[in-house]
Amino acid sequence: MKAKKIRKIMKAFDRSSLERMEITFEGGRISLQKSATDSKSEKKEFSRDVNDSSELIWIHSPLVGTFYCKPTPQADKIITLNQRVRKDETVCIIETMKVLNEIKSPADGIIVQIEVQDGQMVQYHQRLIAVRKDV
Repeated sequence: MKAKKIRKIMKAFDRSSLERMEITFEGGRISLQKSATDSKSEKKEFSRDVNDSSELIWIHSPLVGTFYCKPTPQADKIITLNQRVRKDETVCIIETMKVLNEIKSPADGIIVQIEVQDGQMVQYHQRLIAVRKDV
């Protein structure tokens, strides 16, 4: 299936009232799911010191997929709020088409905000995690 046709399908899905859609075609499969960001019951993790004068760096999703904060369902979270991370340390995983993509921290710092929940669908360039950069 050509990229142009896939983009048309994605736009139509975005405008629809469907929550989830799967399309199987010769040579592949497309699975689309709307995020639950509009849900009032959704809880986001915030830290009190997000407005600190230090530089905040947002880690954005480099692709569409499912956000995971654990390497396996039974494992502990990779990161937590107020945790110190080092540059190039894995902070989360995004699964796309059965491929697990490790997302790494762009700088040394402290995790001050996590915008998404484990298992939530994320869109391209969606904000995921805020890191307060060490100065």
